[in-house]
Amino acid sequence: MSIDSVEKMYRWINLRGTEGGNVGRETNINEPENNPDGLSNGKNFVFVHGYSVNENSARGWNAEIFKRLYWAGSQNKFYAVTWFGNDSQKWWLGNNTPDYHVNVKHALNTARELAYYLDTQLTGDTVVAAHSLGNVLVLNSIARYDARITKFFMLNAAVAIESLDDDVNLI
Repeated sequence: MSIDSVEKMYRWINLRGTEGGNVGRETNINEPENNPDGLSNGKNFVFVHGYSVNENSARGWNAEIFKRLYWAGSQNKFYAVTWFGNDSQKWWLGNNTPDYHVNVKHALNTARELAYYLDTQLTGDTVVAAHSLGNVLVLNSIARYDARITKFFMLNAAVAIESLDDDVNLI
């Protein structure tokens, strides 16, 4: 018996450098060492974290999401995406990230890179789930760069419904 890291069971797309964020773990979209593609159903699942998540925290988020899907029986190829959504985060502020708007800018400006990976590096159906401000990144990838996504799940989306549907009646 051997014990190994769960991170050797899924792919990692690191977009932090697009907007000047530190990159500790480089992108690796090769077949995972401990979860061969022959065990997959050929479909893709992409998870994008939200605001105020540094790279180390993203590793935790992504590992947790992967494990929950894996133990629920998912056979999709899992792609963990991290982006620079923690600009202005300070340890002496309790790791709070007070400048929300600079991170919105980073989400918008990273959309082209995300669309590139979705369109050129993934084959088959692609389901994307994004949390919070990660939805701005994904939506901009779709709207401006026509990212190829089969289904999109918006979790606690930091997006106004009016930005998606101008016929919404909130009264």
